[in-house]
Amino acid sequence: MGGTNADLIVEEAPPASDARRHPGADGLQLVVPLSARTPAALAQQAEQLAAYLERTSDASERSPAPRDIAYTMQIGRSAHRHRAFALGNGNGNRRLVEQLRLAVHNTAAQSRANRPVVFLFPGQGSQYLGMCADLYRAGGAFRDAFDRCADGFARHLDRDIRDFVLGPADDAVLRRELNETRYTQPALFALGYAMACQLREYGMGAQGCDRPTAWANWSAPAWRKCSISTTRSPWSRAARP
Repeated sequence: MGGTNADLIVEEAPPASDARRHPGADGLQLVVPLSARTPAALAQQAEQLAAYLERTSDASERSPAPRDIAYTMQIGRSAHRHRAFALGNGNGNRRLVEQLRLAVHNTAAQSRANRPVVFLFPGQGSQYLGMCADLYRAGGAFRDAFDRCADGFARHLDRDIRDFVLGPADDAVLRRELNETRYTQPALFALGYAMACQLREYGMGAQGCDRPTAWANWSAPAWRKCSISTTRSPWSRAARP
């Protein structure tokens, strides 16, 4: 039996972006946590990772990106009692190697399990033009959450609160408006909520839970309606129009 044959060449799909987990790969700090059961094992882990990065630094096709290292150490490793961390950025692994070798001199030991996690955010009076602009431009969970808040507030304000983050730092009109309570508190609420969502994305919450035990701030009434919750998640309620 014969018929019409058709050949289809399918191009490889573009690599999936992991910018949500790793905002700011080119400029912001990347936290590389280290964890082990003993101080000696912690020091060995730091040295082994530093040595590996040194060996592969000249072979660009083999050397992992700093953001991939941070992601693996944050998500793919168990948390043990003895801990340290190193800071890297998106501009290569040289700084990360240096930080890894210094990390063992600044360690901490967890004394008890299930420690509470509390997020504490500033309130009115802490605002300034351009606040958290780098986090917003980096994308990820922070920008998604901030945009949801900004879109919700847009129906009630005659100014897009994104202007206070992305607008010129020397704009006198924006500075004056940001100091008006009608703009200050929505802007600070959106920033705090977006930061909480980004921390949640990183897995920073009470053990076995995707949110902190409590979160609080100063002076913003909107926060008090969703400030401390251990039974119902405040994340979805906070940005609800």
